[in-house]
Amino acid sequence: MRHLPLIGLAAAALSLAACNQAQTETAADATDMAGNEAMTPATDAAHTDAMMPAHEVAAPFTQAAFETAQRENRPILVDVYADWCPVCAQQQPAIDAAAADAANHGLVVFRLDFDDQKDEQTQFQVTRQSTLIAFRGANETGRLIGETDPQAIAALVASTRS
Repeated sequence: MRHLPLIGLAAAALSLAACNQAQTETAADATDMAGNEAMTPATDAAHTDAMMPAHEVAAPFTQAAFETAQRENRPILVDVYADWCPVCAQQQPAIDAAAADAANHGLVVFRLDFDDQKDEQTQFQVTRQSTLIAFRGANETGRLIGETDPQAIAALVASTRS
């Protein structure tokens, strides 16, 4: 019975090694629809810049810019993002696609920094990174938490249309 904890520890180490290997293989093989490398949890911090699209879609969240977009009755998506969040990175291609869709002309995407903008998170009642909040002007039209399905994200953005 004394060896049971060591066996459990060895099994956990093997399981972790297998998981890391699977993530590494997934990262090497994964590409998005445009042929770009997809971001996965195995992507190391040195590739943080690769999480951002080639063209900047999201503007940093500022209260003044958000209020201006609300006054102009613009469609708005607030992306609560953290650089270290793999789910946030997985959401990015769908956000980019929605922003590029002609049907969503005028969409303003604000990126709210989960690590640095705590007061703004309180304002929106956000408790997790990877939260997406849609508005049409001053009216919230929907929100998703941790959702990576492109169709669900597209539907959320579509809720901002007049």
